[in-house]
Amino acid sequence: MTPLQEKFPQVTERPSADHPAFNVPLGDLVAVLGYLRDEGAFDLLMDITAIDWAEGATPRFTVVYHLLSTTRTGTYIRIATACAGTEAAPTAPSVVSLWPGANWHERECFDMFGIRFDGHPDLRRILMWDCYPHHPLRKEFPLAGIETDLAFADI
Repeated sequence: MTPLQEKFPQVTERPSADHPAFNVPLGDLVAVLGYLRDEGAFDLLMDITAIDWAEGATPRFTVVYHLLSTTRTGTYIRIATACAGTEAAPTAPSVVSLWPGANWHERECFDMFGIRFDGHPDLRRILMWDCYPHHPLRKEFPLAGIETDLAFADI
């Protein structure tokens, strides 16, 4: 059992070929990430991304956090949590309060996957235009894209 699992027994190990990885229940996510930042010296949020397991999967979406400890010779850890909500509107808590840089990562996950981060200070698209009706990294999005009028085509 790892120190993380001793503190949070509900955390389970996740298969990983490169770095320690753990599944965390959604309700414990912010507490676990705060513990890793404050007690585990994981001071740098490297990335937040998501996995779309495809329509009908339970859970459909998983959010993945990659953390780095700059003081412990580049130690990485990966944390994954299943989203709440529906397939059409998945949700996860925002971690902008822990790492302000999470702002852009969460906006990208929202833009590409449609995941809403509860408590985010300014959740809006970051790559696609504001009125774009799709989320391009979802499994149902066709590889060739979807023909859509540009919002600024009239300019």
